[in-house]
Amino acid sequence: MNDWVEDVIPLLEKYVFISNRWDPGQIFTEVQNPSPENGIAKFMFFFSKRSLYTELFEYPSMDYRDNGGNLTYHAQQNNLPFLVLDNTYWNKNRTANYNVRITQNGLTPIMYDHIKNWHVGGDNDEDTINRENHLIDMVYG
Repeated sequence: MNDWVEDVIPLLEKYVFISNRWDPGQIFTEVQNPSPENGIAKFMFFFSKRSLYTELFEYPSMDYRDNGGNLTYHAQQNNLPFLVLDNTYWNKNRTANYNVRITQNGLTPIMYDHIKNWHVGGDNDEDTINRENHLIDMVYG
């Protein structure tokens, strides 16, 4: 982190938060709006200013999906810009498991097109992972 933190922190002047991963909205089969664009920014790597919690929310609400979902929803509803960084997360096996549940509910499966704007590093299955873009030589490193 010491090598890139100075590059990431100034981005908070432009974006309300910075996340490492996007999960398309279809994984939420129980909601009324399970479209790809209604997904959530994930919290595995997440930067924001404290004001996101203290100034933007009178009282923090955690009733929409999860904490990443609440912050993403808030940003989307208020036209606040946020950034999802390029990352190497794309797992065909995990996506296949999601898609079983998704298609059983008559929804559109998660496709690579739904995350391709953020994906780098080639295929991301454990047997065929392209480690060229990884900082640490490990799966999802």
